[in-house]
Order: sequence, then C-alpha cells, then structure tokens
Amino acid sequence: MNPRFFLILCGIAILLLPQFPLRGQDAKLMVVEHADSLVGKTIDGEAFRELIGRVRLRQDNVAIQCDRAIQHLDRNEVELLGNVVITQDTLTLKTQHGLYFGNTRLARSSAPIEVNDGSTTLTAASGEYDVSTKIAVFTGNVTVDDPDMRIHAHHLVYERDSSKAIATGKVEIDFKQDNAFMLGDSVVQYLRRKVTFITGNPYLRQVDSTFIERTNAPDSLRLDTLHVVSGRMEAHRDSTNTFIARDSVRILRGDLAARADLVMMFRNDSLAVLRHDPVVWYRDNQITADSIAVTFSRNAVEKMEAHREAFAASKSKPEPGDTPGPPGRFDQTEGNVITMFFDGHTLHRIEIVGSAISLYWLYDGRALNGVRRESGDRMVISFKEGKADAIRTAGGVEGVYYPEKLVRNRESSFNLEGFHWRTDRPGYPDIPSSSQHQPAKP
Repeated sequence: MNPRFFLILCGIAILLLPQFPLRGQDAKLMVVEHADSLVGKTIDGEAFRELIGRVRLRQDNVAIQCDRAIQHLDRNEVELLGNVVITQDTLTLKTQHGLYFGNTRLARSSAPIEVNDGSTTLTAASGEYDVSTKIAVFTGNVTVDDPDMRIHAHHLVYERDSSKAIATGKVEIDFKQDNAFMLGDSVVQYLRRKVTFITGNPYLRQVDSTFIERTNAPDSLRLDTLHVVSGRMEAHRDSTNTFIARDSVRILRGDLAARADLVMMFRNDSLAVLRHDPVVWYRDNQITADSIAVTFSRNAVEKMEAHREAFAASKSKPEPGDTPGPPGRFDQTEGNVITMFFDGHTLHRIEIVGSAISLYWLYDGRALNGVRRESGDRMVISFKEGKADAIRTAGGVEGVYYPEKLVRNRESSFNLEGFHWRTDRPGYPDIPSSSQHQPAKP
C-alpha cells in the first residue's frame, strides 16, 4: 500500500472515532454522541471538525444539542448553531447561537437566551452559565419569572445552589399574588425561600380593591393604592406574607400618610406596625408614639393603637366640615396607650389608658367658647359626626375649664406638654417611569 495513502486513512479514522476520556481529563473531555455528518479539517495547524444535523455532545453531566456545531479539538471548545439546548440535571438553557468552553465548563451566548430551572424561567438578551459553579450571568432585558413573582432588570446573577438572584439596573418586581409592584436599583431574591431584599431608592406600590355598596345603584369598585418609599425594603412571601421597610420610610394610602424608620406590614393580618419615631396622619388626625399599629378592615383604617408617650392631635373646628378651623387651636390627647377606632373613614371613639389627658376646644354653635382640660387613669372620648360628643374619665379624675376671654390669643400656652404639630406630612412620590409600569397616584 502506498505509505502516503495509509497515513491519510489513519488520520480520517482518528477524526471519526469517538473520543474516549484520557486519564485525569474525564470532566473536561467533550464526547460526540451523534451527528448526521462530520467533516474534520486542519487549518494553520489547528484541528477542528464540523458536525451537522441532530448534533449531540456531552461533557460529564452536561448534554448539548444543536443543528450544527464547529468543534475546536485543540482548544476543547465548540461553537453551537441553531436550536441550541444545554441541559444539566434540572436546568435547561436554550439559544440560537452559543459557545461552550470545555476546559472552563462555561456556556456563553450573545443571542437571546432562555433558562428554565424547575418552576423558574430566566430570559435575557445575552448570558453565560458556569456548569461547575452553577452560576449564571445575564445582561440586557433580563426577566425572572416564577409562579409568584416576576423580576425585570438590566443585569442579573443567578446562583442555582442557593436559589439566589442578584439583579441590578432599574429593577422592577411584580408580586403576582399580592397585586404589588416594587422598583429599586438593586435586588437580592431568594427564590426558594420567597424572600426579597431591595435597595437603592426602593418603592412599593400595592393595589387593593373593594366593592362599595350604594343605595339604588350597582356596586362600584374602588381601588385603594398603598405607596411606600424607604431606604431599604424586604418582602417575605412565605407564610408570614410580610413587607418590611427601613430607613426614612414614607407611606401613603388614601387618607393615611405616615413616617417612621421601621415599618412592618403583615398582609395576612391586615396590620401595619411603625417603630422608631413614627408619626401617622389620618385625615385631620396626627398620632405620635414609641410605636404605632394600624389595623385595616375592607381596605379602610379600622383601628390605630399608639404605645408609650402616645399623643394624638387634630386641628380644632366648630364643625367637622369646616376648612380651616380657628388658627392655633388643636384638640389633643395623650397617655401611655391611645387607641383610635374608626367607622368607615370617620373617627368614632378614642380610648386612653395610663396618665390620660385630654384638651378640647369648645364652641357654642360656631362661636368660640374656651377650652376644657381633663385627666384621669382612663378616658373614653366618643365622637358624633366626626366631632367630640362625650368624654368619660375614670380614676383620679381632674378637670378644668378655661373661658374664652382667658384663652383668646394665648392658645399655644394651653397645649399639652408633648404637643408638636408636624408639617412634614409626605406627599405622593415622584416615581420614574419604567419599561413596564407607570405608577399612578390614586
């Protein structure tokens, strides 16, 4: 046989034979499992082969499928073209054009990419996945979608082992079950634990709806929107179903506005707890204390409970609908615990327990009629049509009335010791427009 012809046959046979692992290289070797056709070439001293049609490759626990592949044998790399599918246990990566680096075990695509990992689907304009560390990096129009929430961001790192997603760049989150939406510059999401941490100008909007019964008319639907702005936020979508806001928290919801450094909202219990210098405004009422708990019923405030150094104040008016009332006159209550009960949107009772003191300005019709101060161990103030109607005091009762001629132009000297009328009631936040949402003011 011609020696030259024999060498050519040997070379072709080597190219066509399956690649069996070499000792110490088991995890790095890519094996061709199938291709409809295979062409081997050597160009400038580099050996490569082209696989066409129903291509299947494997490296350890990583399986690769595509329409066409160009395998660089010396570099242990392969270019993947058309209907690319890369799988590793429960993860499936799909794209139309990708690269797989056998030595570093890295899959990369500059084309649109989709990754499915159980119930979670991730899509992006481009990305890469390290099959050794099980860490994926996505860039451009990134979306993470699972049954409970959807994240949209510019950049995202997904760590499979911890089920952790780190998103940056104008991050948007939809919480599907809670009808809630969040914005922020950076988000850390633990998908399995259903916990989200958001920083960088975080904003929460949550929309509740309730039917309002009207006489001789069909029920109407009212949207009640909660707005929260703070320095940091957390969302726990586990059995507690809790939102937590920290650092310079501002809240608006219908007639309610609030400030605090820590706010915890327990969705299952329709309860919000405010701590660290909290102040709540509800319509004409202002409440301050060491901590304040607000309970909602049918999306309206049902009760507010203020603990330790509790103080409630409102601008005094001859009639509830008057705007404004006499200048410098504020109805005030203070005590260890103040509980305010609302009927619909109207205050109908205040209970004060422990060192209870009240100060109420009086009127004869619309004429000014002085002020009454009363104190005791326990006090109940009843309201009728939004106006104080009766005050019942028990335990160590003391009371004094000051006629109008003694208080006129000296109103501030009669204020209770803890009185401070706050003028920093928050307004509705200016939220930057996003690619998917235009947060609306109610």
